[in-house]
Amino acid sequence: LLYGVQRLRNLRFELLILAFMVPMPPFVIRTFTANLKLLATSFAVNLLRLFDISVLQDGNIIDIGVQQLQVIDACSGLRYVVPMFLFALLLGHLYGKGRMSRLLLLVFVMPVAILINGLRIFITAVLYVNGYPELAENFFHDFAGLALFLIAGGGLLGILLLLNRWMPSSASHQSWHDQGGDGRSKQAIVAAALYCALLFGGG
Repeated sequence: LLYGVQRLRNLRFELLILAFMVPMPPFVIRTFTANLKLLATSFAVNLLRLFDISVLQDGNIIDIGVQQLQVIDACSGLRYVVPMFLFALLLGHLYGKGRMSRLLLLVFVMPVAILINGLRIFITAVLYVNGYPELAENFFHDFAGLALFLIAGGGLLGILLLLNRWMPSSASHQSWHDQGGDGRSKQAIVAAALYCALLFGGG
């Protein structure tokens, strides 16, 4: 505000990123959690049936005979969605070549999150079916969540590269120097992107 309205306009993206500090309202979390939980469960069940594994779905409960798996709220995938939206915004801002490609990248966030979370549930069920319950719990559960999240981030980057190739680029996308910012070099931007990736990986 002290530097004027034009400088404030140049910070609109940074202000949007700051909005992610504010937690979502509880009713929004409950709605998203319930829907994501059912979608991920249904996707995992369809994968199990595709591999000829007998399975029965009752809401968010997966009955595989030897074990009943309940997809609880913590495994709904909401923890994937919010940081992946932030990651998609950063990728689009730094590497997107057009407004349409950046918007479409945000559209892909939800399907990728559901796919990755459903894949994690599928792997857990397969381990139980094959007699490895100890691998499906504790360390593997947390490690699989982290590994698949990093894979999802790589998937979003791949989608953005494809969108940049297929979608027409926009000439209105300006660099930091063009916007009257602090003149950051490309090396500094790449370093910031790597720092964000390490931050997400550590979280």
